[in-house]
Amino acid sequence: MDLPRGRKKFMQMNKTVHNLDLAITTPTIGTLKLNDECSRDKNCENIENSRCHLGYCRCQPFYAAYNETRCVESTMLGNDCYVSEQCSMKVANSTCLDGVCQCDDGYLQFRRHTCLTPAKPGQVCYSHEHCRLWDSDTHCDFLIPDLFGRCQCTAPMKRDGEICRPNNLVIPPVISSNNPTSNSNNYFDETTQIDPDSTFSPGNQPENNNDTAPTKADRHETTTLTAVSIGLRCTNDLECRMADTHSRCIDGVCDCAIRGNGSLPCGATRTGCPVGTFQCRGSGTCISWFFVCDGRPDCGDGSDEECASDQCPNQAFACKKSKVCISKAGQCDGRIDCPNGEDEEGCKNRRRCPEGSFRCNNGQCLPAYEFCNAVVSCRDGSDEPRGACRTRYRGHLLARNCPFRCANGQCRSDAITCSGRDGCGDNSDEINCSVCRCPAVA
Repeated sequence: MDLPRGRKKFMQMNKTVHNLDLAITTPTIGTLKLNDECSRDKNCENIENSRCHLGYCRCQPFYAAYNETRCVESTMLGNDCYVSEQCSMKVANSTCLDGVCQCDDGYLQFRRHTCLTPAKPGQVCYSHEHCRLWDSDTHCDFLIPDLFGRCQCTAPMKRDGEICRPNNLVIPPVISSNNPTSNSNNYFDETTQIDPDSTFSPGNQPENNNDTAPTKADRHETTTLTAVSIGLRCTNDLECRMADTHSRCIDGVCDCAIRGNGSLPCGATRTGCPVGTFQCRGSGTCISWFFVCDGRPDCGDGSDEECASDQCPNQAFACKKSKVCISKAGQCDGRIDCPNGEDEEGCKNRRRCPEGSFRCNNGQCLPAYEFCNAVVSCRDGSDEPRGACRTRYRGHLLARNCPFRCANGQCRSDAITCSGRDGCGDNSDEINCSVCRCPAVA
């Protein structure tokens, strides 16, 4: 049926306007910039490492925007950079200065992955400089030589809360804590042996961290997702893929998309973290149990300091009466750390020490890290048997008595494992301190 001439002309004009409108509103591939509107990923394909998210061109997770036309990968300390966000995405308190990722003023670089905040008296430290960021009258009293210790006031100064004062200005506390155990520095002869009853009971087994991931806004998103590494609890696939692109959320736990019926070397039950270490939720980095619940975040997402709960990480000490968690290094150290003193309960029982502590041959109870840490702490010297801790393994020390066996044969405290420093002399304690990577999906 033929339309009247006027009606036909009107419809042709309307079609022309409609096509013109489409030409104006439809994104042109290859011309969009970051934050421009889009309808699908292909619209943003000219911007490397970008995607169309919620109707706008955005950078992929862990990529930073640069000049609206590029997404550059986040990086570590000491690496080249274009924008500060490249640095701060992976290392908190860092910035891009003169084209290189560096720590902000007032922070101390620790290897390539951490900018340390000032260490206050009593807190864990890695060097004298680390303590002096907070107070120039302090030093690092090493618990394990050249690895880490705790900040102490330098004589004649005395600690007064979080600062050091001249001794005559410090007001003594009304209630004093238990006297710390005395440390003997006397050497003993080569015949020192370990009593069969003097066993090391770490009580640390690798376990998934069941805490809910903290809400932390993504720098490019309007959502609150955060990365979750394999072996830890998840709510959706994206959380897992942010940590490992070949992982998925399977039965509430991040696991490799290819599981191979348990035959593959990497997966939720074989993450690669050494026994007793703590797995950071977002990065999958493994850290020493010594740092868990010590009051200072060592994981980039702070998951090692989620400690105000009755569900403590397996690598921490649970103060059951007050429902808080502290570092296991505080157990039987002679100082009350739990509000109700649970960390010192049973530590003067000379027949049996609490699980997780070390029992000297003379019955003295000490923190677990004291065994083979190169510092004599037992009054009888049984925590540092030379035949076991200072020479190659010769078969006279049972495996159950050795917390960590270095590749060179030395027996060391397992607190050195994934501490970020070489505690063995051959760096074998720092091998495999990140979770394994899932195999690529075909």
